[in-house]
Amino acid sequence: MKRPSKKVRPYKSKESTRARKFRSLGPKQDHMVPPWIGCVRWALTTEDFRKAFTRDTGRAMNLSHTEVLTDRDFKLLMEFTQWVNRNLWGEIDGHASDGEEDDTCLLKTSK
Repeated sequence: MKRPSKKVRPYKSKESTRARKFRSLGPKQDHMVPPWIGCVRWALTTEDFRKAFTRDTGRAMNLSHTEVLTDRDFKLLMEFTQWVNRNLWGEIDGHASDGEEDDTCLLKTSK
């Protein structure tokens, strides 16, 4: 009789842990993730949104200009993403809306 093989735990790198943390802020449905990431990237590259983030939180969007994301940069990126979820994308229960639960998934327009 064969012995069952031991399950090997996959190596969890710092980057994969960061990816999981970032992804946890996103929509639950996989098909909504690419547009959500696009929204976050668009907000990161738009000066008006970075200024609004700084005004609302008191934290300046100054990421390091290196190829590797530092822990400080990652924490700031997570805060910015949460701000984008609340102010641009729409948020339900701490994650980005899927658009099917309600109509908050569309970018909010100013009144």
